[in-house]
Amino acid sequence: MSSPEPSSLPPSPEQASAPPPTAPAESAVEIRPAALADLEAVVALRQALGETKFSLAEAQSLWQAWNLDGASWVAVAPAGAIPALATELAAPQANQPAPTDAGGEIIVGYAELVARAPGVFTPQAWVAAPSQRHGIGAALLRQAEALALARVVGRGGVLLAQIVGPNEAAWSLLNRCGYTLTSTFQTMRLNLAEAPAAPAEIDGIIVRAYDPAQDEQNVYAADEEAFQDERGKTPRTLEVWRHRLGADSDRFDPALWFVAWEGAQVAGAAMAEQRGEVGEIMHVGVRRPWRRRGLGQALTQRLLGALYAKGARLVTLNVDGESLTKANQLYERMGFTIADFYRNYTRELPAL
Repeated sequence: MSSPEPSSLPPSPEQASAPPPTAPAESAVEIRPAALADLEAVVALRQALGETKFSLAEAQSLWQAWNLDGASWVAVAPAGAIPALATELAAPQANQPAPTDAGGEIIVGYAELVARAPGVFTPQAWVAAPSQRHGIGAALLRQAEALALARVVGRGGVLLAQIVGPNEAAWSLLNRCGYTLTSTFQTMRLNLAEAPAAPAEIDGIIVRAYDPAQDEQNVYAADEEAFQDERGKTPRTLEVWRHRLGADSDRFDPALWFVAWEGAQVAGAAMAEQRGEVGEIMHVGVRRPWRRRGLGQALTQRLLGALYAKGARLVTLNVDGESLTKANQLYERMGFTIADFYRNYTRELPAL
């Protein structure tokens, strides 16, 4: 077994006091860099863990978009080392053999490191059920942490891990590895069975469509300011902000972006995108001087109307479940319901 290089991050108190994990077939399990040829087996692994709609095409697209070559790893074992695992991984696709790499090994775990913003990284890891609780997840996580640390030498940064839905094993792993739970976000949905009501008019406010050529800098600054009250918020450069909201992608539709103006000042803004009959509200932000006037609801209502007009019949959004601005309560009053949740965990990267 090749032992992964440990990260230079100092151990958490939990790590220092916890007993060392034991690995199944320890001499057989090895961690190595992932390759494109591994993706079919990685997809089968994630499907076996419940991501039934995750496809090879999506995995290949994310590999390119997130530049995962050199930023992803697999934990592998010889095909005969863990018989129960072979049975489980074969189950999602009847009459198919257990997924193996070119060397006839079973992929029992996978991890990747996604760069979200300058100095901000998201480590993600998956371990097959029969191989969980044996230290494989922690070993994969250390690989991602070590790479993130190498990328922020002299600057420091932060690791942001996101766990969707109830997952005690993942929560426990992150706690043991020194991560801190910073927020819990809700994924909310609203079915649009009929055209939404027109938004209310706000005295002194004019809402108009976003013009990238003229509005970008002002809207960027206003949006960053509005979201200063979001827990865990880290500043974004204009380039990162543009990328995060899809303004630099083929998903961008200026007809689904709106800006609220009072004179020459941006009071707030709202952004959405659409894929088929599903719309997603990306941001609704109102600057502090213009809050408590109904502007957030009016901007959201305008987005719903624009999405409905373009054929969307389901709208989703993510919001802090303990929002300091009580945005989650606003969406509940507007008819949104909670469909899922995810937890945000962070760990600081020291400036070595």
